[in-house]
Amino acid sequence: MEMIGFYRNYCNRRFKWGIESDVSSVSAEREELKVMIWNDGISSWDNLGGVNFLPLVGVNHTQSRGRFVASIANTFSEQIFTLGSANVANALPITLESFTGYAENGVHYLEWVTSSEINNDYFELQRSIDGLNYEVLTTVEGAGTTTDRQSYSYIDVSPVFGKNYYRLVQVDIDGKRHDEGDIILLENTNQLEKMDYKLYPNPTDRFNINLEIGSPDTDRDITVSLYDLQGRRYYRAVISADQLNKPMSIEISNQAKSGMYIVIVEQGELVVQKKLLIQ
Repeated sequence: MEMIGFYRNYCNRRFKWGIESDVSSVSAEREELKVMIWNDGISSWDNLGGVNFLPLVGVNHTQSRGRFVASIANTFSEQIFTLGSANVANALPITLESFTGYAENGVHYLEWVTSSEINNDYFELQRSIDGLNYEVLTTVEGAGTTTDRQSYSYIDVSPVFGKNYYRLVQVDIDGKRHDEGDIILLENTNQLEKMDYKLYPNPTDRFNINLEIGSPDTDRDITVSLYDLQGRRYYRAVISADQLNKPMSIEISNQAKSGMYIVIVEQGELVVQKKLLIQ
């Protein structure tokens, strides 16, 4: 059974597909679609069948859009649903198990998990401030072809003030693109202008990283952290308040390689992030 992709059901039993689903162009092959539901008890998918294929527009369902009904009724719950097919003509490159995110101290953490991948080159994580117009925030390399569970993450250390919408686009090795559908909304309420720091030189090497922190609050300690763009931390230290407004150096893990990093400075609810290029 090939997995197609995750969609929310409506009217308890009815599901739909869109042009991003890459289902077969042949009507008879599309009608081999099935509704699948994850069974925690046996850690596998149960087949709920598929009948009554209908159009969303026009006179018939098409490759770009359509809907159908599960043969076996199942009321809405927290369980995971997906579309599956016995015909490989309907297969999508990945099965997305989850796409989640949370906000903490002005930083947004995004995570997603796949249960299988076929010719998956990379993901685009896109961000929007209005939920309509998206820009690529970063790209994350995929696992190619695998049936093993894969976990991915990204830390957005510079979200815009207010609402931030995130979505995933998966790109095949041959360049074909697939919008994964789910959208995450996170809100950044941190006021970043109350604290700042100088980071120099930039670019630099890992042996010569200097910063000078300025803050109106000279009574509270500050935490300094350094992450790569995949969210791996290479440095964390608590800086005492008496070191504020003075030059200081930081020594990071020797496992850090050349590339772009994020330095995060936190003091209570205040958070400031800046990019650092290590050569």
